[in-house]
Amino acid sequence: MQTLRAGLRTSEAPRSGRGLRYGLVVLAVALTLGFRLLLQPILGESAPLLMFVLPVLVSAWYGGRGPGLAATVASALVGWYFFLPGHYSFSGLGPADAIQLAIFSVIGATVSSLHGRLRFARSRAAGRLVELEASEERFRLLNETLEQRVDQRTAELESANRALEAFAYSISHDLRAPLRGIQGFAQALLEDYGDRLDATGHDYSRRIAAAANRMDQLIQDILSYSRLSRADLELAPIPLDAAVREAQVEVDLPLRQRGGEIAIEGPFPRVRAHRPTLVQVLTNLLTNAIVYVAPGAPPRIRVRAEDGERSGTVRVWVEDQGIGIAPEHQERIFHVFERLHGSETYPGTGIGLAIVRKGIERMGGTVGVESAPGAGARFWIELPEESHG
Repeated sequence: MQTLRAGLRTSEAPRSGRGLRYGLVVLAVALTLGFRLLLQPILGESAPLLMFVLPVLVSAWYGGRGPGLAATVASALVGWYFFLPGHYSFSGLGPADAIQLAIFSVIGATVSSLHGRLRFARSRAAGRLVELEASEERFRLLNETLEQRVDQRTAELESANRALEAFAYSISHDLRAPLRGIQGFAQALLEDYGDRLDATGHDYSRRIAAAANRMDQLIQDILSYSRLSRADLELAPIPLDAAVREAQVEVDLPLRQRGGEIAIEGPFPRVRAHRPTLVQVLTNLLTNAIVYVAPGAPPRIRVRAEDGERSGTVRVWVEDQGIGIAPEHQERIFHVFERLHGSETYPGTGIGLAIVRKGIERMGGTVGVESAPGAGARFWIELPEESHG
């Protein structure tokens, strides 16, 4: 701060005498002329007046408006005499050269006039140094207060995370235990007392077991989404083909039950990701492609990779021949509990694609879909390549 104030006082100090200021004009123009003459074999007729902007700037800055105008006039005359057509004379000036000379003169006059405004601005800056010092003190106090608030908010956030972990534990154990009881008793009812139940009793028992299974799956998906939101994901180079194969194994049973097939088309590069999360994302996308097909139609899925739209990224496509998604619903499906169809028609919890988006975003990637009703869906995820992590 003291250095800045000293510099401003120096800039406001009285300029040297009139003779010294105008002597600077002569020296600056002469030096520029000599330098321009040395470069004449190289520059030729190009930019005859451009270099003379420098003496105008120097004279206006150190001498003020008068020396700046004097340097403008002297430079214009010197440039006209030595470098414009009709060399070494003030004749033979064509329209284009006259315009060039006029433009240079206007620029020089403008620069000289701006000098006064610059001096006024410097004086205002000097007057505001005290205000700046006061602002710095207020900022220091505010920063100390802000640090205290950040520490307080951090402690509150840690407390909230601990409460959330306790809640997740309660969901995982306390709520799932009764569900397992419901599932077990429903199964036992069918096995041990099935011969005493009529068709309605069998139907009710199966409905109880199915509802308990759906609730259990919903709880698991909620826990998965919760863990993705708060877990620390350590990203590392991952062979994409291995993650795809691992996800394929996860969905092998429902795929075979429906008579479907998956075409995996390499090559697959390495990406920076969290392996368990990436496998979960791919598994959810494959499961989605298996489930949402027309009744009786076998799932046909294609998985491939290409360069992403962003530099240094890989885009993985999971394409199906299913029922498709209308454009107005293509954003909704990535939200929690968003379902376009009833669970009786297409089973699911409405969280699978929300997990996909959350997982990909936590790994620094993006996700999207291209689809139309009846034309299948082409889901894509985009992740950084290994070398761009």
